[in-house]
Amino acid sequence: MNALRRYRRSSVPLFAGSVLIASCSFGANDEVTADYVDVAELGFIDQTVFLEHGAGNDVIPTMEYTPLDESGDEVPGVDVSTIYGSDRGQLVVTPDGEIDILVFSGERVTDVVDVRSAAVESEVLETRGSPLEEQPLAIADGVEVTKSDVFDAVELSNNSSVDRALRVVCILWNRPAPGEAQQAAQVDVVVERVMVPAGATVVADASAAFIERTDALGFGCESLKAHLTPLSG
Repeated sequence: MNALRRYRRSSVPLFAGSVLIASCSFGANDEVTADYVDVAELGFIDQTVFLEHGAGNDVIPTMEYTPLDESGDEVPGVDVSTIYGSDRGQLVVTPDGEIDILVFSGERVTDVVDVRSAAVESEVLETRGSPLEEQPLAIADGVEVTKSDVFDAVELSNNSSVDRALRVVCILWNRPAPGEAQQAAQVDVVVERVMVPAGATVVADASAAFIERTDALGFGCESLKAHLTPLSG
């Protein structure tokens, strides 16, 4: 388990961007660890965890995050969820590491400045991938638009040498008081899972629920993000 400190630099911009499961041993040196950033530098996303491990291949962890206050004590009554799904086995972590974004809910959210992390389960894959650098483009009626526009599809590119399964989410952010961490006010799944072959670009339809939401609000996303996800599950 890791107790993690505040005010470390995040590498996740606020406004940006084939998997085969194998039964492999997971030794002590392969433990998945998480480095937490509560309030990031200006222009970067708050409340992120950078996940890394010592396994030679990609890993699917199921993480548990415990909210901590300034004294390092657990904050009762606060629930922790994730946007990319590292707490639900929905995020593939490459040997170079991956990030996830945490969301806190409960009456004492503003008391949370740290988290303690633990991998309750980890699954090693047969692939050795690299972090996803390409971010999705919003498409409306076959034409590229901005992510804040109403859109019905996303364009996804895979410039790596391996096929990739991707998940796409749309984030609307809250407006915190000065000095407090910003977090997601609403997260919508745009595409639950789409396979993008190596070196290819695909256009994937947005989910019906997402299209209904954007049509009703007349607005798309503040952040439109893709991440590596398992091929199935």
